[in-house]
Amino acid sequence: MNTPTEPTEYRLRRRRILAFTTAMIMSGAVFAPWLWSLYQGGSVFFLLFVALFWLALGRFCYQWLAPAQANQNGRPEAAREEDQ
Repeated sequence: MNTPTEPTEYRLRRRRILAFTTAMIMSGAVFAPWLWSLYQGGSVFFLLFVALFWLALGRFCYQWLAPAQANQNGRPEAAREEDQ
């Protein structure tokens, strides 16, 4: 079995950057043509509205693809808190 030579922080940082890039590409494939047509039409209000939708979908995709946060024991932890 191969042991990783890179520090865990570095690997997590690379995975987060990859998740961000992938999320922006996925959401951009949907919203970029729409934004471009609104820009060409001169609709500033709807341009801002669709840009916010693009960021919201990008954030959703990022949360879906990004690695989980690790707790103090080094194990992944859910984003929500336990009610106990």
